[in-house]
Amino acid sequence: MTMPMPMPMDEGSGVISVTTELSSTLAGVVNALTRGRPDQAQAHMDAIAFDWPSIPRRGNVPMGQLVRIYDRDRYTCRYCGKRTVHLAVLRMLSTAYPCEFPHHPNWKADCTHPAYIEISTSNDHVRPVSRGGASRDDDNIVTSCAGCNYRKGDLPLDVIGMSLRPIEQGSSWRGLTDLYRPLWDALNRPELSAGDRQLMRAFDRLYGAS
Repeated sequence: MTMPMPMPMDEGSGVISVTTELSSTLAGVVNALTRGRPDQAQAHMDAIAFDWPSIPRRGNVPMGQLVRIYDRDRYTCRYCGKRTVHLAVLRMLSTAYPCEFPHHPNWKADCTHPAYIEISTSNDHVRPVSRGGASRDDDNIVTSCAGCNYRKGDLPLDVIGMSLRPIEQGSSWRGLTDLYRPLWDALNRPELSAGDRQLMRAFDRLYGAS
C-alpha cells in the first residue's frame, strides 16, 4: 500500500491519525512476535506492506557517457551556473596535498575539504527516474554541482523552485580534466585506481594526450 502523509489529530472528531494507526499496527506486529504468533505478525505487516514502484531500478550511467555529458555542459552546473571540477582531479590534488586539501572516502565533513561539496562535478536526472524519467537518456542527464544534486534529490524542479539553465556556449572550461594527464605527470605519476585510469583514457580521447 502507498502510505499517505500523516494528518494532524482532530481531537473533537474522534478521527485517528495515520501516524497513530501505523504505530498501533507496528505494536501489533511486535506483540504477536513476542507471543510466538508469527502468523498474526504477518497479517499486521501485510496491512501496511510497502508498495514497491513498478519503475525499473536506476542503473549506473556509463562512465564514457557521463564524460561526454560533462563536456557538453562545459562542466558547469545546469542548475546554479557554478563551474565544477571533476572528482578525479580533486582526488589527485588531495593525494599531493593531504593536509591542505584532505578528502575522506565517505566525505566526512571534518576530514574533507569544502571544495568537494561546493564544486565537485556531479550528474542529475532532470526528470527523476523514480518519477518515470529515462535513466540513460542524454537529454535527461545534466551536469550539476554536488550541492544542487543533494538539494534536488528525486524531486521535480518546479517543486523546489529550481530551473534548468542553457548550456554555456563558447566556454573553454573543462573541469580541469583537460589537464588531468599533465597534472599526473607533474606529480610524478602517483598510482591511480582502475576507475581513474579509465577516466584518464576518456579524457585523453576528448582532449588529446600530451
